[in-house]
Amino acid sequence: MTGLRKLGLLFRALVFSLRSDGLRITLNRAWVRVFGVEEYYLFVRHLAAPAAAVELPLLVNGVTLREVQDGDLDEVARLFPFDLLPYGLRDRRRRLQHHLADGFVAVRDGRVVGAAWYLAQVTPDQSFYAVVQPHVLLPARVTRFLLVIPGEKAAAWVISKHATERLATQGVRTIVSRIPAYNKPSMLVARMLGAKMVGREVARYRFGCQQWSTEPVGEAQAFNAGTAKDAGRGPARRAPVAS
Repeated sequence: MTGLRKLGLLFRALVFSLRSDGLRITLNRAWVRVFGVEEYYLFVRHLAAPAAAVELPLLVNGVTLREVQDGDLDEVARLFPFDLLPYGLRDRRRRLQHHLADGFVAVRDGRVVGAAWYLAQVTPDQSFYAVVQPHVLLPARVTRFLLVIPGEKAAAWVISKHATERLATQGVRTIVSRIPAYNKPSMLVARMLGAKMVGREVARYRFGCQQWSTEPVGEAQAFNAGTAKDAGRGPARRAPVAS
């Protein structure tokens, strides 16, 4: 990616952050990317094929789960909090469209109330690969861009449980999730579905340069995880949200 393109992406991202969350949060985000720290926990969940194949669309508790369509992307791109997709709307839409076949949406009364992308890859070039690899049964997918709007706990459950059951129907055996340390609701949902915390990942920024460190997490650490204050970001803007 050229320097001019990177500057263009950064400018559009900052403009979108200002419009959506205001000056204070935008300045805090900029500070994190210069001198801050971001912390994540890594979860692995093994899937068992359901007794009956999961077919979509599926209606559960008033929420319809279906595969994402191109016509959903404008609405979904607007819904995502900046922390999950730190880009302007045009760049968000392009990135989501690139993985259109991997996405699901939850719809209530014709309105998108949640969305998730499960990318079909766990590869050695990922920063967390060495920690999660011993726990992964192939084929596996990585949770990306999972969100629900405030007050839609039913949508969070529908996506987290039934979308992954649909993947299990198709032969997927493992889901890997990378959840921000401040996002306790998503950690709770992951644990309720049987996911195991296996690692902790920290990103440190120094003058815009990013350094990752990843370490396994033992049972005692996993029990206490999520209680520390977030060292780098503001509070989650929408809940529950998983990475």
